[in-house]
Amino acid sequence: PNPAVALQRLNAFLLQEREAGQNGQSETAQGDMVVPFVAMTLAVMNVQTGTLVCAQAGADPLLVARKSGTVEELAAFGPLVGAVEEVEYTTAQTHIKPGDLVLLTTDGLTEARKTRRDFWGIEGVADALENARTLPDLEQV
Repeated sequence: PNPAVALQRLNAFLLQEREAGQNGQSETAQGDMVVPFVAMTLAVMNVQTGTLVCAQAGADPLLVARKSGTVEELAAFGPLVGAVEEVEYTTAQTHIKPGDLVLLTTDGLTEARKTRRDFWGIEGVADALENARTLPDLEQV
């Protein structure tokens, strides 16, 4: 399965629903139709080979914390699903080995404030994950 193709099909479906006026959403006070759109990461992993393939639509990168202690970003950026016509999503791929950890985030995490003025951001989450990898409880997960 190709997650980029799945996102393209979902995008086409949402746009078709909007055009047909069958999206089940109500109209705004101005009479405009409410258009659904989605930020998401779609990842597929072959558990036999450890191959992980992902595609993203308006979402933060997927993080892979390696058993060795490093943290990598796996990013295949694309626009929100349902927001743009004729879009092509791309994929990113990596190999997951025993002891690696995969973390999917939301903007609720990356846009959380770590100080009064600063957000965590994907870099802050990656740093926290890298530091947490040495905790004994995380090794058992």
